[in-house]
Amino acid sequence: MEEIRDAGVPAQAAPPPAAPATPPSILIPVGLLAATLFVWAAFQTVQLVRERGALQGVRANQEAPIQEAAKVRAQLDSIARRTAELATQGNPQAKTIVEELRKRGVTINPTPPAPAPQTPGR
Repeated sequence: MEEIRDAGVPAQAAPPPAAPATPPSILIPVGLLAATLFVWAAFQTVQLVRERGALQGVRANQEAPIQEAAKVRAQLDSIARRTAELATQGNPQAKTIVEELRKRGVTINPTPPAPAPQTPGR
């Protein structure tokens, strides 16, 4: 094949052979990976701190109803215990109540429970 030349423009020689390319630096991908992991860990930490605060708020809001329920439970246990004592002394109405409670699966503890230790709020 014939090389076409423009008038007055000399033919260009082939470019010199390229120097061996240096391997790409691994510093940039490792740096990006480290930055990504840092940002992810920081995000997770912030989310966990927010969730912990929300859970502590929920726990604080439930504390009063739980204490009220414990008081009601203690009162019901006391009534059931006294009713069982009356039944053992021969009261027929108390015997009927105790028997109906037993049919429904309610057990009456004849001894009062030991007071539960108070756990301090976190």
